[in-house]
Amino acid sequence: MARIKRISFFVMIFLLILVGMVYAQEQEVQKESLKGLKGVMKMNVITIILAFWGAILSSVLLGWNFYRDITERGKLGVHCYIGNIIIPGSPTDDTEYLVYSVTNIGRKPIYLDFLGGSSSKDKDFLINPRTLLPKKLDAGEHFMEYTPDLSVLDDDLLFLCVRDTLGKVYKVKKSVVKDLIKKRKEKRETKII
Repeated sequence: MARIKRISFFVMIFLLILVGMVYAQEQEVQKESLKGLKGVMKMNVITIILAFWGAILSSVLLGWNFYRDITERGKLGVHCYIGNIIIPGSPTDDTEYLVYSVTNIGRKPIYLDFLGGSSSKDKDFLINPRTLLPKKLDAGEHFMEYTPDLSVLDDDLLFLCVRDTLGKVYKVKKSVVKDLIKKRKEKRETKII
């Protein structure tokens, strides 16, 4: 981004020098005499064309800089599911876990600060992770955390989310949360029966 700003700065300086040279040449032509009225007209047309070209080019570069600033922020993709841990050669563990799968889908590194959600408008909860937070996720890097506590998956659950160190909250899709609650209810009912 700094490189683009430097380039746009040098282009603007070049255009200013070029317009100054054209203006000086035009003044010279006007001072001589009005012999060549056609020459003056040509110089005015060239000046106008260069001014439009410079304005268009600088506007495009300014727009590009804004676009790059906005799109280069880190973004997190968050998905949650219920799963089991299977270790080959070990006895089967029937414990179910709520798994958070987080991927940095942006272009810049981002620091993950919080795993949890909200059970009601006044009650938020935090998953106690095995990994120390904040956790740095480079572009394209994946992070997975789980908890055996499925008690949060009840009807009062509003959303599951993660938060970065800048305070931006990335929520799991509502349809995924509803499916998790539904699966949890079904498993509870089958255990009771």
